[in-house]
Amino acid sequence: MRSERLPRMSDELINAILTSPQNRSRTGLKERILKHVKRGSLSLDTLTVRTDLVDQLEAYNDVVLVGMMCSASQKKGKTYNVNAAFGVKAEGSNRCPEYIGFPYSKCECPNGMTDCGHKMSAAGGMVFIIQHHSQWTFDKLKEMMPEPIRVVESLPIPVAYAFSGVATKERETDRAVKKRAKKDTPVEDVIGDNEETDDEDDAKRPPPQVCDELRDWMKACNVRKRVTG
Repeated sequence: MRSERLPRMSDELINAILTSPQNRSRTGLKERILKHVKRGSLSLDTLTVRTDLVDQLEAYNDVVLVGMMCSASQKKGKTYNVNAAFGVKAEGSNRCPEYIGFPYSKCECPNGMTDCGHKMSAAGGMVFIIQHHSQWTFDKLKEMMPEPIRVVESLPIPVAYAFSGVATKERETDRAVKKRAKKDTPVEDVIGDNEETDDEDDAKRPPPQVCDELRDWMKACNVRKRVTG
């Protein structure tokens, strides 16, 4: 993954990948990419990199396939097999490797034919982290990343977390207060208001810069690890 057969991952490249019509809501998608990486959705133990591939469509040379399992956001115990492909176009003067979408890159989720958050968290998020910390060993990388959520899900949790009616109400009120800070409306008018669509919500928030945020996050993880041991 550190070889010249992969493009150097950057926010500019991620923005270029996510400019297709089906990815017009880029703010929400980028936030999902960051959540998958930061919250342990990706299972590094399942990471594979294949280079012994031949493109039967004869459109690309030097194809590299990065594979990984990614946990579903809303389904406990559910994981998706993710494959992100990179290659060099067989025709043309540009010999630089690039990301290749469907049917080369796939995810087992219902939106797997598009550049979904699971696929892009592997293709964009993890590839960037590995390239940015090329001096790290694989064991060091696993040590710095969060515990896989599928492992955390198997652990016992306090009953208060499973039946958190009061906590849920507190979160709803807290959300209402935050919304009131953005809109000059009474708190009572926004409690329970979950009607906004992703597109409407995306239009109000600037899209995050995935690589910049992951760079800062990994710095914080590194400092935290040194302090806590």
